[in-house]
Amino acid sequence: MLVGTPRMIADHMESMFAAEACDGFVLQGNVTPLMFEEFGRMVVPELQRRGIYRREYASTTMRGNLRN
Repeated sequence: MLVGTPRMIADHMESMFAAEACDGFVLQGNVTPLMFEEFGRMVVPELQRRGIYRREYASTTMRGNLRN
């Protein structure tokens, strides 16, 4: 479980990704009902600033984006 500020969580996720220890993450809500909203509002923008989370998708469908 990752716990910390948005920056600390982004640091840990970035280091795991850079070390090729993973190619993605699965989020599991187990702390508060707003966890996913908070993650999207606070951690995702930090990952986007670092260039490791996309800002746009190539396709308008999930199927189209999974092929990229």
